[in-house]
Amino acid sequence: MEKSGYVIILISCLIGPTLKFLIKKSKIKPNKVSKIFYEDDKSFIKSWKKISEKGMLRYTIKSTTITTAILTILFTFLILNKFSMHEYEQQLFVILRMCVLLGLFSSLLRWCVNSFRYSELKD
Repeated sequence: MEKSGYVIILISCLIGPTLKFLIKKSKIKPNKVSKIFYEDDKSFIKSWKKISEKGMLRYTIKSTTITTAILTILFTFLILNKFSMHEYEQQLFVILRMCVLLGLFSSLLRWCVNSFRYSELKD
């Protein structure tokens, strides 16, 4: 992977904890963008109750689709300049399968983590 790929991954991993820290220290106010990466306990309980009532299957399908789309776009841009068009088409199929699997795994993991967080906060 190119250096730019590692930078993108590093930045995406640091955004959530950074926003969480700044919100908790009252350096910034929560807004729509920051709520994508961090959600306080009160709003999490409210939103997770609605999400869990709709069911795991619906959550997993929606989350997997979004994650797959984002990962496919990201990996496509990273490999776009490395292969000829024929190799690119073959690589795109491999990338798409990998992104679907990563998206599914990520969705199921987030469901478990959020369910655990919800049960801990409700008790």
